[in-house]
Amino acid sequence: MSNQTKNPVADQAVSVQLGFEMGVLISGLKVSDDVKEALLILLEQATPKQLIELHKALQQAFLMEATKEVDEQYEQKLRELVKEFEQKKLQVEVEVEKELSKIESEVKAKDNKILI
Repeated sequence: MSNQTKNPVADQAVSVQLGFEMGVLISGLKVSDDVKEALLILLEQATPKQLIELHKALQQAFLMEATKEVDEQYEQKLRELVKEFEQKKLQVEVEVEKELSKIESEVKAKDNKILI
């Protein structure tokens, strides 16, 4: 089954749009100009299926780069939250330990009074 429609004008429009998008995606890649030129040469020789796969890969690379800063900010915020949680956990553990010691002392004091 072919990916092309029975309308050559529609196929041409889709091809032009895909080509335009891939050109924008390739130009935005953070790679050397030689790599970009090699990708453009590859485009000329690729089958329609290969072009679609390359388009998906370029979109993914673009999205990963575009969201990299957001991902780093999110990761930093998570680290801060984990650190804050660990500090609060430590404070609670210290408070619980103090309370347990206090209770233990009170129980010993009562036991001593009973023995007297």
